[in-house]
Amino acid sequence: MAALLIYKAALAGGRYTMNKTIPEAATANTSGLLQNTPETQRKAIIALLLGGLLISCSPILVRFAETGPIVTAFWRLALAVIPMLILNNRMKHGADQVKPSSLADIAILAVPGILIGLELVVWHISLTMTSVANSTLIVNLSPIFV
Repeated sequence: MAALLIYKAALAGGRYTMNKTIPEAATANTSGLLQNTPETQRKAIIALLLGGLLISCSPILVRFAETGPIVTAFWRLALAVIPMLILNNRMKHGADQVKPSSLADIAILAVPGILIGLELVVWHISLTMTSVANSTLIVNLSPIFV
């Protein structure tokens, strides 16, 4: 029942709180997020579908790559840094943004990146050892086992 109320609130353009729905103006853009208009929703759906299509092609392209699986994983992550830096520079950063203050904080923040890099390398190696479908299925089942 709560999920239905949240869904209805999302369709109405509002935000659901514990007991009521608070309608928000579509033009109120104080958080730096995109405005909720039909045009932005259409663009978001197109981006979602295009992203799903490109991601579904990636294991096949990795399998046919002339470089090794580790090199392919490195370049996939290295080339992803460019659009991320562009998006980071376009975002508005507030004065209340928390930044890592010590080397230990940076190390703690680097651990998830290193782990996802290792997971990508292992997945790319498995693409050369078994079928693309089997490897992709096993990788996508990881949230069930974690």
